Amino acid sequence: MLDNCIALAEKLREEYIGFSCITLYSTKVGEWLYQRNDFQVLEEDMSISRLDSENKCKPMYLPLDEENV
Repeated sequence: MLDNCIALAEKLREEYIGFSCITLYSTKVGEWLYQRNDFQVLEEDMSISRLDSENKCKPMYLPLDEENV
């Protein structure tokens, strides 16, 4: 499922709107899944908006540009 989501994001990026990464908030349990799929932990100075329900989650991102990988 994650591969399908990433592929869809790539298609949207190419056809409609440009963006350089996918961001998400991972639970502690799911963190290993994202790291296995090349997601990286967002540094504190690269924060994104957060909902109260995401306070215990770890912000992560997947760079999509070849030069950032």
